Amino acid sequence: MPESPGLDRLPDTRRAAGSARAGLASWIRFGLGVAGVVVASLSFVLHVPGAVRRLDSTVSADAYITDPLGRELTSGDILGIPSELQREALQLIPKDSDYVLMLPPDPESAAKSGMATITWMTVGPFLHYLLLPARPVDSTVAHYVICWHCDTTPWDGITTWLWKTDEGEAIGRVTR
Repeated sequence: MPESPGLDRLPDTRRAAGSARAGLASWIRFGLGVAGVVVASLSFVLHVPGAVRRLDSTVSADAYITDPLGRELTSGDILGIPSELQREALQLIPKDSDYVLMLPPDPESAAKSGMATITWMTVGPFLHYLLLPARPVDSTVAHYVICWHCDTTPWDGITTWLWKTDEGEAIGRVTR
């Protein structure tokens, strides 16, 4: 059986053509690689400075948050809960006590007084978290009351109001 000629046995013209094709493919791959590096570099140079500026402005916007309490109150602010109400509740309601949260009876009533539905839905759980270990209880046994856009009249005879605003926020100690 005759041996098939190896590459070294091919005529020089066929060997040169194969080598030229391999050289061309190599140059094309090299050119595509260089083009990829150029595109990536341009993208980096054009987009990174803007991203850094946006990050810097975000950090500057949140620079007022300097302590853990500020972070917690900011969380409440995001939900629409006034930071002053949160701060006063933390200061006035003892950790070992209990409280009742009085709000408008439904989201529609809350909306009429300027409270967003999401705020109406989340203020109870958020204050429960914020005021731990103080606990929410039924209004008949509560020692403190937090009133937000509620009618304080039923509480006036049995409550010493510790803090009250014109915006419909109040915190009191029940004196029954």
